[in-house]
Amino acid sequence: MIKVHVLPCGSTVVDEALPFSDRSKNPLAFTGLFRGKKHKVRVPVRAYLIEHPKGLILVDTGWDDAIRQDARTYEGFFNYFASPGFLPEGEGIVDQLAALGYRTSDLDYCILTHMDIDHAGGIGRALAVVFAQHHFNVVAVARSAEKLEQLKVELENTYHVDVTVIAKDLSDENAAKEIFEETQAQGIAVDQLVNNAGAGHASRVVDADPETMRNLIHLNVVSMTMLSHYFGKEMEKRGYGRMLNVSSMGAFIPDPYFNVYGPTKAFEMFLTEAMYGELKGTGVTVSALCPGPTQTNWAANAGKSDSKIAKDPDAVARVGFIGMQKGQLIIIPDADYRAFRYLMRPLPAKFQAQLIAKWQQKLTVQG
Repeated sequence: MIKVHVLPCGSTVVDEALPFSDRSKNPLAFTGLFRGKKHKVRVPVRAYLIEHPKGLILVDTGWDDAIRQDARTYEGFFNYFASPGFLPEGEGIVDQLAALGYRTSDLDYCILTHMDIDHAGGIGRALAVVFAQHHFNVVAVARSAEKLEQLKVELENTYHVDVTVIAKDLSDENAAKEIFEETQAQGIAVDQLVNNAGAGHASRVVDADPETMRNLIHLNVVSMTMLSHYFGKEMEKRGYGRMLNVSSMGAFIPDPYFNVYGPTKAFEMFLTEAMYGELKGTGVTVSALCPGPTQTNWAANAGKSDSKIAKDPDAVARVGFIGMQKGQLIIIPDADYRAFRYLMRPLPAKFQAQLIAKWQQKLTVQG
């Protein structure tokens, strides 16, 4: 039997983090101590202890080539950097091993790897963690089966909840129906639905690849709508349910140079408002979470750089979760975002379009 223990080891900030040495620009991740001057992406760092028939294995994602080449021994490095005072008591790897009844000398294998930047995962991953922290079983859907399995192991071992993974590309034509049918086949009653999947691409509408735009519209609009239909109908039958659609501040304003992203998020927000009215009094609530720029790799994937006002995805997820449980209709998760909406609302649409166009062009050029 193989058993995996997840060992949380703090977090670090990727991008302009303090390097370990001149030989490496990787942050010294596992201590969670070294912070960059510009907090752009905060990445949780974890190690994994595997009890395997062939031995005790520690996989540490906070190491790089410079550390491997260091003259200090692995255990000596632990004692130097992970001793009390560098991390809060109980959070060092040595402390966590001890809590499981092990010492570093008990390890048969140490696998030292680079930190996985995809660990950040954005708002969707942060929401999955928040739900698990509140003892909800989780059905996680994404394209990457490998990353879903990693998330499953982490949540199940850390929070002792059941995690069902469904590897599915929501830009596919029948993805929403297939996800619903799979949960039905497994006898899973979904009481709370989060429609978080969404993507964008920085370009003008007239310059964008037609197939890319079609896929974005299907992902951001069609799949979200059909998931809301299938699962919302079942919730209404049971007389209870909550839905959270992750929209955007882009739903409130013109969004030039980001082709269909803003318009699709506006659709998502208006659909939320429509369903809120339709399901009033049924025991089912529908909410829209409208974050602005967030510290994830989402902007980079869309061809832009992060905004200076980008927020922590964990904080956004927590506010979204609380608002969802309260049945709030529109959830704007930060005072900066709310102030932005308040200031933009009275401005003429032409002026808003010109202003946002200049801002988006600047982010695209920087990216």
